[in-house]
Amino acid sequence: MHNKIIKIQQMGFPWATEDPFLFCVHHEDKYPKGNENFGPDPVLLKGRNLGSDFANHNDFRMYHGTTVP
Repeated sequence: MHNKIIKIQQMGFPWATEDPFLFCVHHEDKYPKGNENFGPDPVLLKGRNLGSDFANHNDFRMYHGTTVP
């Protein structure tokens, strides 16, 4: 039987991948209740860098826009 483990390494951020055009990360966001447009209350989006909301707000992140398509 062959050993299937190729390499063991420390997990950091982002996770290392074989393809430089892919990225892999893990986290848990606690999204607020959605509105009729499948987005959070607009008041909660004030002060965020929408489209690149990667800061740790200790609640949720809106990476790409204001609603769920």
